[in-house]
Amino acid sequence: MTSYEEIKREVYLAAMEAKQEFFAERDDIKSDCLVWAMCGIVALRTMRVPVVLQAGTMQWRIVPEDKDDGEMATHFGYQWDPGSPMSELSMRFGNLPEIHCWLGIVQSQEVIDFSTGSLKWHAEGLGLRWLAPDPPEFLWCGVEDLPRFGASYIPNRDATLYAASIANKLAQTYVSPKLAARAR
Repeated sequence: MTSYEEIKREVYLAAMEAKQEFFAERDDIKSDCLVWAMCGIVALRTMRVPVVLQAGTMQWRIVPEDKDDGEMATHFGYQWDPGSPMSELSMRFGNLPEIHCWLGIVQSQEVIDFSTGSLKWHAEGLGLRWLAPDPPEFLWCGVEDLPRFGASYIPNRDATLYAASIANKLAQTYVSPKLAARAR
């Protein structure tokens, strides 16, 4: 019998395969979390799992409490703030502002984030020191388990609707043509 952890891994690998198929040649797409979420939806829908896109604010603890000196940044994340000048500018050009995208299984109250494997890389690219344990390759847990990872995911309706509109554009540009070609 297959365990739930094995099924999660299978879905992650299927999402990775979809990411390679649909987006491998596109290194100009900066919204990696949205691409991962889209590919997760593809993988989960083939397994008939009802999943929803979620977007908003996300934070991960990068400094354990016992190493917090009171001065360094203790968390890394993305803050949904549509009123900030940078967000307004980004959205004016049809891009994602500072935001994070992930998946949710509403019925079981689970959070799925296939992009966590690159969080440390992104944080260190901004000059932050990641002193906490490395994030998992992907996150799939109940909402009640997020504190165990030092993580916070706060979905926002407007953020989700905006991310979904960008996802639709990406799907039309990158996914639909490949699916059509596959059907021929």
